[in-house]
Amino acid sequence: MLGAITKEQRIAARVTGFMYLFLGALAAFAEFYIRSGILVDGDAAQTAHNIIASESLFRIGIAGDLLGGACNAILAVTFYVILKNVNSSLALLAAFWRLGEAVILAQGDEFSIGLAYYALGSTVFCYLLLKSRYVPRLLAWWGLLASFIALISTFAIIIFPGAAGIAPGCYAPVGIFEIVTGAWLLIAGISTPRSTPESL
Repeated sequence: MLGAITKEQRIAARVTGFMYLFLGALAAFAEFYIRSGILVDGDAAQTAHNIIASESLFRIGIAGDLLGGACNAILAVTFYVILKNVNSSLALLAAFWRLGEAVILAQGDEFSIGLAYYALGSTVFCYLLLKSRYVPRLLAWWGLLASFIALISTFAIIIFPGAAGIAPGCYAPVGIFEIVTGAWLLIAGISTPRSTPESL
């Protein structure tokens, strides 16, 4: 039995919801405003020129990456608080994976490796959400499947770099899941399961 949801869990759920939405907005800002205005794929010289010409924008991008890393660390902790009563070992493992993502992506090193840790952590957290029944089962299933697709896609891209073109379509489902789940957790929070969670 999971027992009644604590005040700490409810607060953590709201913080998780806010972080999901904030990180989504931050990622969109970084991708469509900063990176698109500076980075030129396959042209290092033009990228270097753009960095020099837009140094302030480039520095804002660095600050945004550091902020994103910090927020991902908060997200890892709040998810652990929500789900530790479901399975503390798996919740801790998922939190460590998400912290690994936070460290790697904040430093800007090996982006695909950071995404692998992200997908691993997200898959486990969504499994625990499904098992807990704290959120609608359809939402938890969506997150679990979308995270697993992102995980498989990330490893495929690492092994076969030419497959990088599949990234937008493969990561879109988990991105949409995070926006929807963020809104749900921020507005509705988590609810006590009506019955004992079944084994999954």
